[in-house]
Amino acid sequence: MPSPTLGFARAGDPHRPGTDPREGGLFRQTWAGPERADGRPHGTAIVALLTADDYSALHRLPSDEIWYHYLGDPLDLLLLAPDGTATTPVLGPDIRAGRRPQLTVPAGTWMGARTRGAWTFFGCTMAPGFTYQDYEQGAAVALHCRTAVAAAREVASRIEDMGARAVVLEAELRDEAECRRLVRAAAEWAAAGWGGSLTTLVNNAGVQPTQPLPGMTAAQWREVVDTNLTSVFACTQAAAEVMGPGGPVTHIASIEASRPAPEHAHYSASKAAVVMHARSAALEYGPQGIRVNTVSPGLIDREGLARAWPEGVERWTRRAPLGRLGRPEDVADACVFLASPLASWITGHDLVVDGGVSAGAAW
Repeated sequence: MPSPTLGFARAGDPHRPGTDPREGGLFRQTWAGPERADGRPHGTAIVALLTADDYSALHRLPSDEIWYHYLGDPLDLLLLAPDGTATTPVLGPDIRAGRRPQLTVPAGTWMGARTRGAWTFFGCTMAPGFTYQDYEQGAAVALHCRTAVAAAREVASRIEDMGARAVVLEAELRDEAECRRLVRAAAEWAAAGWGGSLTTLVNNAGVQPTQPLPGMTAAQWREVVDTNLTSVFACTQAAAEVMGPGGPVTHIASIEASRPAPEHAHYSASKAAVVMHARSAALEYGPQGIRVNTVSPGLIDREGLARAWPEGVERWTRRAPLGRLGRPEDVADACVFLASPLASWITGHDLVVDGGVSAGAAW
């Protein structure tokens, strides 16, 4: 007698109605229990196939989900719990190697998965059962760069390793038309890839050259202002045209918006204008449900900074109540907060992330 076969749908194929969720891989629902009073089945079961060129994107569900390894290579999972902790269990048959043939993912946990080899065949069950309305997709990120293409691609690769989707888009943001092209490309990428849309914008492009004000040329002034400020204006305007209600926009400003430094007149002026742009945009885009805020970082550590500027690092560390330089993730966490539902009633606000330096006495 012939071997039984399973017909799979590709998760996330916009040309195949009914293939949601937009998770990645191939899947098929093999069982659904009787319908409950709320319309959900009492339970569901699916089988799924992930290959080396695909992954299960970050997503979460409101009920516990039990994962089972059936055939093929081990499956790496990334689990982000509601309390902020992260674990990376491995689904597979070799218990002696610390792998799990069966694993329960608690309700509300962000989960993603990638095969360790060529392919993994696995299954999932839920009770109450799965419905498409319960599925919450994790973020997909469009990264902009002007010249640092390799660095941007490395960041994109790290995002994909965590189970999310990423793309690198190049543009010259001192050009208004390029700003609009960038936003349009990001929106089209989301729509074509999985039927998504542009939901969040972080305006992070910026330069910080030093130049004494008495000898500064108009060209040097324009380079900083066009990069740091005009790009914010153009990208925000373009994004607001395609964003839906509730879409957050966050500008990266600086504590130099209110505390200027020598030889930074063009930079400080541009960042002060960025803060005021956010307040104005919050006022005018508020009726569309679009929130606009700024994050103003202090001194953020980077490789080689302590060697290049030891006296500045020592001075900052001494003055910061929290006793250290900032880290990139400190700024990222502030942006995530402002983009989240936790900040749904915050707009026109400047969130200072400087370890308390701005709270210190200036005399």
